[in-house]
Amino acid sequence: MTIPMHRYESNIELKTSIATAAADLNSTINVDEFNNESNARYHYQIDTNEGITIRLCHKSGRVILYASFVVPNPNAALNNFILDAIFHNQNCSDVYVDPNKLPSVTSPSSGRKKRQSSSSTETILFVSIEGVAESSAFTLETTTGNTAESKSFNVSDTIIILL
Repeated sequence: MTIPMHRYESNIELKTSIATAAADLNSTINVDEFNNESNARYHYQIDTNEGITIRLCHKSGRVILYASFVVPNPNAALNNFILDAIFHNQNCSDVYVDPNKLPSVTSPSSGRKKRQSSSSTETILFVSIEGVAESSAFTLETTTGNTAESKSFNVSDTIIILL
């Protein structure tokens, strides 16, 4: 029995083309009801001259943040970095993202290396937050520049790009 491929293509498109909401820099997103089936997706326009600090704080439960400069819907398998607010036994976890120090990315379609244009001063960071606990509440704060308070790291030191 042969099953037409088009039956599966629509499912793949639905699962991989989840829309992201544009979020403002220097803002705080408060979420008071989030469960283990919830996810939130945002994208930030970042000035490559200043970077961005992302701070994830859990008020209750547990959530994990996945971020990527490449994948529009980052997850546990495809991301540039992960923030888990309770990973270090803290209520909050933050990271400074310096996009100027990111490695060049190879495009899978052409094999050519993509580099940021020297005239370009902006790039996009995609963020996904997934609930781990049955009930969670969190805040997501973003600021321009390096305002990291807890132990922070430079994304270029730990980056993994999977294409």
